[in-house]
Amino acid sequence: MAAISIPCPWPAPSVVVKVRGLLRAAEEFLADSPADVGHYEPLVKGLRLGDFEGDTLLHADLHAGNLLVGRGNARVVDWSLACRGAPWADITLLIPRLIDAGHTPAQAEQVASRVPAWDSAPADTITALAATRALFAARMAGVGPAHLRARRLRTAAACQAWVEYRTG
Repeated sequence: MAAISIPCPWPAPSVVVKVRGLLRAAEEFLADSPADVGHYEPLVKGLRLGDFEGDTLLHADLHAGNLLVGRGNARVVDWSLACRGAPWADITLLIPRLIDAGHTPAQAEQVASRVPAWDSAPADTITALAATRALFAARMAGVGPAHLRARRLRTAAACQAWVEYRTG
């Protein structure tokens, strides 16, 4: 992660566009959902889109399927969602996938702490993003294609565990 943290070499779209889409779906889910997720509303409303601004090249879709690992190195592939933004955004977007893969939220954040940019991530924005992604994934599990529901529900559960860890 630290090795690919470089200035974006072209005028790529901002990661804010992606985060705004997550936020819109999360707000729709809050408007239509039962009261048991109402405690996420202040977190979602606290998401500061401006915190995601930056000029770092971001992959924005890191997961095991986009990593080729072998001979002591890893290559990141499928840059179709590449964008620019805050240097901590990629590692933050990866954390729910680490939790879904079996790490605890504490372990996932410990992995994130190995990326120098993680230290500059605004804590409140990270918690707000975790809540927003939880609701986004829950929303998409309900309205998206059936073959993606199980994966999206796992993502929602991973994000919920991350929110609980961060909020105590």
